[in-house]
This record gives sequence, C-alpha cells and structure tokens, in this order.
Amino acid sequence: MANMLATDVGYLLLGAGTATTGPGVAQEVAAPGRVRRQFKLTFPAVNQDYPAGGIPLTKGNFGCPKALVSLKVMGRIPSSGDTNLLYEWNGDPITPKLVAFQGGSVGTAPFREAIVTGITVNSQQVFVDVEGY
Repeated sequence: MANMLATDVGYLLLGAGTATTGPGVAQEVAAPGRVRRQFKLTFPAVNQDYPAGGIPLTKGNFGCPKALVSLKVMGRIPSSGDTNLLYEWNGDPITPKLVAFQGGSVGTAPFREAIVTGITVNSQQVFVDVEGY
C-alpha cells in the first residue's frame, strides 16, 4: 500500500464551517505578522501506510506560507480498533509532520513511533492549534 501523503490530509478551519486550503475568518493575530488558527485534520478513507517519520502536512493549508511557529495537538476523536494513535508535531517549521505514537508492549518503552500498515483512520479526527506567518 502507498504511504499517506500531505495531499491526503483534510484541513477544516474551525469556526469557518467549510474546508479550507488557506486563511479564513476564524483566526487571531498572535503577534505582528503572525496569525493563530485552529483546525480539524482528517485522514483518507482508504487503507494507507503510516510513513516513517510522520504524516506530512502542508504549512500553506494552515494559512502560513512561510513557516509555522507552533503546532499543538489539542485533542482527537478516537477511532475504534488498533489505529487509535497519539499525535505530536515534529517541530519542523518548514516541512511539518504529524508524528503518531502508539503504546508499547508490557516491559518496553511506554510509547514509540507508530509502525502501522494498511490503516484507515478516517474516523479519527485530530484538532490542532497553529501559529505561523
């Protein structure tokens, strides 16, 4: 199966009511030249592999054409089964990724990066707070 790509991720600007591929009305000025927005991210409804290193995101879809200053995962709607992952930003302001973590087995590290193939996580939605310029 193919790895999940940045183009597979859906971005819904919270408060705007419709999908967006750029800035919308639900935002606030975080500092001169920077804006802060909240999004609901959704994943494709087809089986795809989780790419090592994280799911690539497009900073422009957050309305930040130059760089992200921060991306915080506020929460998620759990999905059923073993694809119920925890997410975290990789910290890269130019090529951001959403890194998924899953629990380890008893006696191992409590969390490790997900190694999941053939996942369908369309029922899981991730809510993020993004600041950038």
